[in-house]
Amino acid sequence: MSTQTLFTIGYAGKEIKDFINLLHQSGITTLIDIRQLPLSRKHDFSKSRLQNHLEGSGIEYKHIGVLGSPKALRHKVREDKDFDSFFSEYQDYLDTQKEALNSLRNDIGKKKSCLMCVEPEPTFCHRQIVARNIEKKQHGLKVVHL
Repeated sequence: MSTQTLFTIGYAGKEIKDFINLLHQSGITTLIDIRQLPLSRKHDFSKSRLQNHLEGSGIEYKHIGVLGSPKALRHKVREDKDFDSFFSEYQDYLDTQKEALNSLRNDIGKKKSCLMCVEPEPTFCHRQIVARNIEKKQHGLKVVHL
């Protein structure tokens, strides 16, 4: 059995062309947007435009909003910068999203996938918690942060 890889990426600080090139260089076939609200001040990273850019370059786009960080948690961590509390509360929330996590596990088992959010550093992003949950269930999975 070969090692399967799940990639993650944050788009902050990237231009769409460079972002897509990085996905192509990594062999990504599906980008899974795990923002609760797939909107961005960088218009190319808002859902419709991002989907058009990706699909125009041969990468499938999928949005799983229920895996996004709930608004109250996002606002709280912005104010108090308590990431330990944020990740603990997000994990509690994620525990209620078993169906979405199972669907995600199924998707990444079939395609070379990348989880996406805004935060460039995975240690400050909920996508690391999602990836860790998938990693626990899929033995041999390797997580790579782009």
